[in-house]
This record gives sequence, structure tokens and C-alpha cells, in this order.
Amino acid sequence: MRKTALIIENDALSRKLLADLLGMLECDVVQTRTAQDGLDMARARKPDLIVLDIKLQGMSGLDFIDYVRAEQALRDVPIIVMTAYERNDVAGYDFDEFFQKPVSVDSLLRTVHRHLYPGRPYRRAGAARN
Repeated sequence: MRKTALIIENDALSRKLLADLLGMLECDVVQTRTAQDGLDMARARKPDLIVLDIKLQGMSGLDFIDYVRAEQALRDVPIIVMTAYERNDVAGYDFDEFFQKPVSVDSLLRTVHRHLYPGRPYRRAGAARN
């Protein structure tokens, strides 16, 4: 069964880039620009992973984290925060990984892969197979 990643990012170009990158990991990608839509999508789709910006229109990414962690069906979904904020600015919130923008693509892909496919070796897209 294919894994599903939910991207919540207000910037359309960043959202598309993330969707393209995560698609390289052979997972289904759903995406939105607001935390409220993301919460609705998470409830409906039960994604295997969430990639989340913090500064969003309406509900913030930090409030989104609190809502997700409070829901039994979603509380164990890994959340990867990608933001321009400093790590100290989001201290005390229950996310699994933190990336400050700009992000290293390889580090992000390795981290997403580790959460989606634990125990399975990571191969960079386009890397030769033995």
C-alpha cells in the first residue's frame, strides 16, 4: 500500500516543489495552503506523514500541531516542520523533525523516507542500483 504525505504550505511554489520532491519517494501527496484545510484533509485521509509550515493564513502551524496531537486517530502521525522561524521559536511544540528554510533537499528526503519507510534503505532519485 502506498504511503501518503500531507503538505501544508502557504507558498504555492514551495508547495509544488515539495510535492514534486516527495513524489520521488513513491508516495501519494496531498497538499493545501491553510492549516484548517490541512486538518480537514488529515482527518479524512489519515496521512502517514505531515510536512508543515508554521506561518499560515488563519490558523497557525503551531495551533495545527496542538489539534493533531489531541486527536486519537492522528496523534502518532509524524510532523516535519519547515519554517523560516528559529528552532527556539517553536520550542515546546510536539513535532518530530525541524527544518529551517532554506532546506537541504537531500536531508529533507532522507528524513521523510526514514519516517515513511522505516528500516528500508534510502536511495537518492537517479542513483544507480546495484
